[in-house]
Amino acid sequence: MIGSVLGLLLVIGVAVIIAFTSVQRQSRNGCIDVSAATVIGGSELYRCGKAARDLCTEPGGRHSPNVAFANALADACRKAGLPVPAVPRSG
Repeated sequence: MIGSVLGLLLVIGVAVIIAFTSVQRQSRNGCIDVSAATVIGGSELYRCGKAARDLCTEPGGRHSPNVAFANALADACRKAGLPVPAVPRSG
């Protein structure tokens, strides 16, 4: 019983250490980080420099059927100080 309690405390300790030492990318300084949810799951989109500018100014964004993604992309572009793409209207 003492062994299982110590094992559980060890697992919790490792989880806490990982949570505090891992770094999550953010949209800033010309880089964008967007989480995209799709029908089959989700993915993270991270671009910097020219690739980020191209994505933020891409005209296809306003024709995207995924309005939530278009809004998240516009927000990420804004935070990164890049041009904000046109966002489609829902409905």
